[in-house]
Amino acid sequence: MDLEQLQEQADKDLKINDSELDLESIKTPQLHNQYLKHLTKFKLMLSRAESELHIKKREKWEYYTGKADPSNQIAGFDGRLFLQPLFNVPVSLYTQFVGEDEAGGLPAKYMYLGGADFSSSYKNMPYQLYAEWADTRTNGKAQGISYSHTTYKDGYYQYGFPLGHAMGGDGQMYSVGGDIRFDVMNRLSGRVMYAKVSQTQRVEDNNAAFPQADTIKGLDVTWTHYLKPTIPLKINGWVSDSDVNGNDGGVSVGVEIPLERNMFRF
Repeated sequence: MDLEQLQEQADKDLKINDSELDLESIKTPQLHNQYLKHLTKFKLMLSRAESELHIKKREKWEYYTGKADPSNQIAGFDGRLFLQPLFNVPVSLYTQFVGEDEAGGLPAKYMYLGGADFSSSYKNMPYQLYAEWADTRTNGKAQGISYSHTTYKDGYYQYGFPLGHAMGGDGQMYSVGGDIRFDVMNRLSGRVMYAKVSQTQRVEDNNAAFPQADTIKGLDVTWTHYLKPTIPLKINGWVSDSDVNGNDGGVSVGVEIPLERNMFRF
């Protein structure tokens, strides 16, 4: 809805029937809520436009003053802490920081990932549980910087698909999952996830995996049966809900065959 359409709608909604003032008074809180939503929506659109305008101004200033750096610099740190040798708890914590645009010898614009996993067994069946959070925005804010570059217009994508995290830049993902191995030949794994993707126009333009800003909730489950130790048969099922594409679900079946000559000797 543009401004002219909003004005036309307001002209219709704000007409008062003098003969039914009691009914008109009942409509007041409903109209207030309706137009408060419009106000919030247009404020968010204005904030996004101002942020993108700021980025464009900065890029043009750097370009025309000769300060723009055509290189694309990415550096990171990752680590894992095992609690088993310290506290006799089968838990490990892991994190990763990846940054762009060096300042003072260190990256200045960070993306984050962190998680924890727990490993144990139940009736001689080993299993693992994990929880993970990933944030590919820039220092916790969607600014159209992460996975993007002023010189290399395609950004950190290959034919439109992210080279780093699967959601691409300016996204957030929370996931909880696990797997259990029933025996040597059979394994069950699953994951529940919540993600907000492509939160700026700049990422929408580059990200073929998620070409629109969206909020996605999903569940996927995979049964793996090993035909041979190195040849797994996988049956996968999933359901998801997307603000843009609605509900979805499906099933897939696949076999992974290693391309090594000795693996084909039965």
